[in-house]
Amino acid sequence: MAFIKDEIIQEIRRKARIEDIIGQYLPIEKKGRSLKCVCPFHDDHDPSMSISTDKQIFKCFVCGTGGNVFQFVEKFEKISFYEAVVKVAQMVNYPLDVALPTQEKPVDSRFSDLYKVLNESILYSQFQLESVDGIHVKEYLHKRGMNDEQINRFQLGYLPASHRLHEFLSKKGYSDQSMIRTNLAILNERGLYDVMINRLTIPIHDMDGNPVGFTARTMDKHDDRKYINTSETEIYSKGKLIYNYHRARNECKKQQKVIVVEGPMDLFAFDRAGISNVVATLGTACTKEQMLLLRKLSMNIVLCYDGDMAGQNAIYKAGKLALANGLQVQVANNKTGMDPDEIINSYGADELKLMVQKPLTWMEFVYRFHQYHYDLSNYNSKREYATVIMNELQQVKDNFDRNYFINQLSRDTGFEVHQLQSLVVQTTTNVFKQVSVAPISKNMDGLLIAQYEILSQLLLSNEAFGRFKDELGFLIDEDCQAIVIQMMEYYRMHHKLELADFLSHLEKPHLQKIVIDISESELFVKQVNIEVLVAAMQKVKDSLKKRQEMELKQQLQAVQDPQMKLKLMQQYIQMRKNSK
Repeated sequence: MAFIKDEIIQEIRRKARIEDIIGQYLPIEKKGRSLKCVCPFHDDHDPSMSISTDKQIFKCFVCGTGGNVFQFVEKFEKISFYEAVVKVAQMVNYPLDVALPTQEKPVDSRFSDLYKVLNESILYSQFQLESVDGIHVKEYLHKRGMNDEQINRFQLGYLPASHRLHEFLSKKGYSDQSMIRTNLAILNERGLYDVMINRLTIPIHDMDGNPVGFTARTMDKHDDRKYINTSETEIYSKGKLIYNYHRARNECKKQQKVIVVEGPMDLFAFDRAGISNVVATLGTACTKEQMLLLRKLSMNIVLCYDGDMAGQNAIYKAGKLALANGLQVQVANNKTGMDPDEIINSYGADELKLMVQKPLTWMEFVYRFHQYHYDLSNYNSKREYATVIMNELQQVKDNFDRNYFINQLSRDTGFEVHQLQSLVVQTTTNVFKQVSVAPISKNMDGLLIAQYEILSQLLLSNEAFGRFKDELGFLIDEDCQAIVIQMMEYYRMHHKLELADFLSHLEKPHLQKIVIDISESELFVKQVNIEVLVAAMQKVKDSLKKRQEMELKQQLQAVQDPQMKLKLMQQYIQMRKNSK
């Protein structure tokens, strides 16, 4: 692995404003003078991560995670510090003459045989699509607007009606057990049979790009099962996967937005329109696991299910689940009632682009969605509608937006604003509660607080560090002393300590956390206070003296030799005199 000099790392860090880099991953809110966002490192529902533009660090006050720009990328992407530096350099266009490692992520050895048999099945289905038997399937795809490049990129294929897949795989040396474990074939009293026959096959991959199963569309108009999916296996669980995740990952992060559709054919329509930040949930019943996967792509999602009532109901359920998991939700403004494929065929690709470029806010969608379920010409129905909307509005944090919809509701129903306010149902729901982490408090051991006070002063000034070296030179706590040693190395090369740079020198996460906690506590001030430093050092000295006295007392009680006892007694008396 190539070496990157410290001064280059510092240059990259100074060029990469932490708020800009985090903003490429997560939506940032400005609250007064501070910047906040939802923490991606725990199950956060409200912005609990603080971003300091002055110190160029981030800190979550719930889970305690913090660091500089490199450590954020390192933790978010789950990559090494070196890879994070290279990635940040690329993000700010810094001319760094090294590249990210190209080695592929190691495949789980438990499932390597299953991935291999599925890869072989994909190749076989692609071959069959190009055969005489697959001509009608290829024509079907062309009629749906797909070209050969798309067909190949998404690895679409065809499995004929003649149950030939398991025979082909057997000849290639794959066991019956591998085919059964991947649900490519089933075993009954008559032998082994292919699960998917006479179907267009669409391979499904996990987030790392390993093939795990298929969704397959029938080519038989008499078959009532339009689509079938691979059954639950060791590597395939529909509710824990998102289709196209591995292909869309980079574009979603680049666009800072994920478009979520129901199935692959919808996704292919977006791809035809040149829109690549799209994934599919493989059905309308979304799961929490899928929402957590979406959070890793972006905190901003645009839901785009079919425009019919079933699709709108699915959007409402998915949106509520997404909001409960901390995602920012918008809804494609589909006024046509058609699915994406039909929209392109009827109105062209620009109409599809416009739907997602100018989406509805979540509350705009909710307002319209509930209108379809109530008769506003009937008093009781109108009152129920107003109650539902008013309780939905309790989730809207922005006062301006909330007041806008209340006034809109007043106009649409004829109820006065004060009447609407009385409809709010006081519920006691089990909401996620933030418990602020208070790593440094007055309840802590006084000696430890004194050492933290010393560190807070040393972080501010080389001169303070010089005074510390002359008058004390070390700290009692093991972690505090480890930080002092790293600080000594840093000050040898720099006159001034920059907190965000110094964090890169602390390789151990728990040491980084201590420094961040100190910098975010009331102990940390903007200017050096020598009186505070001297007083804190005196506390440490006093504690050392007490500890030494205690040790001498214990030795006096334990020793039996009279001469040794006399010697220890003299040392103890002298120590007591010096401490007065």
